[in-house]
Amino acid sequence: MASHHPHHGYTCITCNVVFAEAELQRAHHKTDWHRYNLKRKVAELPPVTAEGFRERVLTQREAQAAGGEDKQPRLCKICRKQFVSLRSYENHLGSKRHRENEKTAKPPDVEVEADLSELRNKKNLQLSTKQVKEVESGDKKDKEEEEEEEEASVEEKKG
Repeated sequence: MASHHPHHGYTCITCNVVFAEAELQRAHHKTDWHRYNLKRKVAELPPVTAEGFRERVLTQREAQAAGGEDKQPRLCKICRKQFVSLRSYENHLGSKRHRENEKTAKPPDVEVEADLSELRNKKNLQLSTKQVKEVESGDKKDKEEEEEEEEASVEEKKG
């Protein structure tokens, strides 16, 4: 990620910048700008310059101050991802990965039913033999108690 070139200094290939000292390079790796470019790199997007990053931060702050940024979290049911802003959600909808997932997505009804079945299966698997026996014996006790209550009720009506 970072290297030293004797004639050029210390570089960050993620952000395409060169530093004269190693300490500056290490400090750079802790910045929001560098982290932002790392995320862009993972998304196969080109890095933004320091000035471009500052402009984006200012634009975002202005939008938040004006109430323009929608704070409602968005959920992509197809990719099963949550997004904190409308802009990130819209960017996701236009992404290559989302479009690929859309093509292979199951119809909503089938997907919901599959999710429910999966949850039921997991829950059932989590029950140990001991728990199953406890549940079964508890059911028997409940039935016995109900029968006793019915008998008592019948006896009261007779008497």
